[in-house]
Amino acid sequence: MNILVTGATGFIGSNVARALVQRGHQVRCLVRRGADLRPLQYLPVEVWLGDILDPATLPSALEDQQAVVHLVGILKERPPALTYQRVHVEGTRNLVEAAKAAGVQRFLYMSGNGAAEGPKYPYLHTKWQAEELVKVSGIPWTILRPSIVTGPGDGFFNQLADIVRHPPSGGRTMAPVVPVISSGGCRYSPIHVEDLARCTAQAAVDPAFAARTVVLGGLQRFTYRELLRLTMDAIGVHRPIVPLPVWFMRLIVPTMPLLYKDPPLTPALLEMALLDNVAESDSVQANFGFEPRRIAEHLGYLTANP
Repeated sequence: MNILVTGATGFIGSNVARALVQRGHQVRCLVRRGADLRPLQYLPVEVWLGDILDPATLPSALEDQQAVVHLVGILKERPPALTYQRVHVEGTRNLVEAAKAAGVQRFLYMSGNGAAEGPKYPYLHTKWQAEELVKVSGIPWTILRPSIVTGPGDGFFNQLADIVRHPPSGGRTMAPVVPVISSGGCRYSPIHVEDLARCTAQAAVDPAFAARTVVLGGLQRFTYRELLRLTMDAIGVHRPIVPLPVWFMRLIVPTMPLLYKDPPLTPALLEMALLDNVAESDSVQANFGFEPRRIAEHLGYLTANP
């Protein structure tokens, strides 16, 4: 099958492109001009210049494509160019309309666990809006909602490791303590990126997944505090964990751009961090028929980024 993948140069996207190629599909990767193509350099994929925010670039990209795997998303806004509304909603609308005009037969959208209507959580709200656009497109669709995604190059455990290693000043000395929001009791169901990619490659073409929204996570649930402990064990650096009240975090998070070039939290992400992000422990087995890997056994990649 000919499949167009958006977001293919990203952490999840490059793994999905690889999984699709391994299943024998012809993969075309929509990439923006100037994108870092190194994640795709060893894959037999077709690189196609285009941008979901530029509708004029999409018809040619979709020519002769039977399916779309839409993975583009942002966790942190960089206005005015990159906002949740522009990327998640307007970008998805552009792609859906072009895919419908091109006669695409399947459309898979990678959403986020907890996507729901409500402006309190703009990331989740715009993901939900994008889901609704996909559902009314008239194209047979599938929506995947993963919990946090881990693996070499991830933005979650690598960020935890950096927080453990370095103080809030951003220096290179060891941090005396590791702060957590409230008690650090919010729960997660981490799923390895290769397992998510395998699920995505199957769901993108299997008619059994049409008109379905599937929440995905790993075998185990962990609290944020437990994930910090796993990270400390993996990198061999242990620090006391100090809870900070939510009201205090709401005061200091807006000032983080003064300390960090790329702040670990934004006000929008802080509010999301107060929510559980879990899936059923058998979500992969029940839907895709295989057992995902246990995250604690696959954190060795963190030692490569001291």
